[in-house]
Amino acid sequence: MSIKNILVQALRSVLGVFLGLMLISLIAEGIEFLLVALVHGAVTTDQEVYFEIRNRPALLGIKFIYNGVAGLAGGYVTAW
Repeated sequence: MSIKNILVQALRSVLGVFLGLMLISLIAEGIEFLLVALVHGAVTTDQEVYFEIRNRPALLGIKFIYNGVAGLAGGYVTAW
């Protein structure tokens, strides 16, 4: 295996991990933002309000689900 092939493979691996992490963040943070906005009734820029809503037991339970889905999607993209 040549140096060029090794470098290309390493770059593809780094890019795959980066894209997987970006997808996880996009899915998880997007869903979280939408859920908080739905519960609050509008978009909030107040950090205390945001975290008070996000840390409610029901939303924390839902967070396990959508973070799992985001992790599966990001893992799939990274492995691909």
